[in-house]
Amino acid sequence: MSQNKYFVSGKDESLRMFQNDFLDKISRVSWYVPLLIFAPIIALLLYHSISDFDIPLKTRLMLFVLGLLVWSVVEYVFHRFIFHYHPKSNLGKKVFFVIHGVHH
Repeated sequence: MSQNKYFVSGKDESLRMFQNDFLDKISRVSWYVPLLIFAPIIALLLYHSISDFDIPLKTRLMLFVLGLLVWSVVEYVFHRFIFHYHPKSNLGKKVFFVIHGVHH
């Protein structure tokens, strides 16, 4: 690990995270699994927000745009200042790799 100072996976395959075969197998999902899980939840919450609350369309659109802006800023700040931080201790490097390095 000492040669890779950024601790980012450069491999095309998924890295093994657990020694236990069962845990390692269930920790891997295809890209579409979160979409299958969260898309119906988002659709249901969107439906309830439209049917249960008397909020004008203009306000809904403004809230949607505000949400996109806030999410973009939060995502940038996390990636810029947290996910691309370079820890100095070995423990910090390992924790950082588990949190974000495997993602890349």
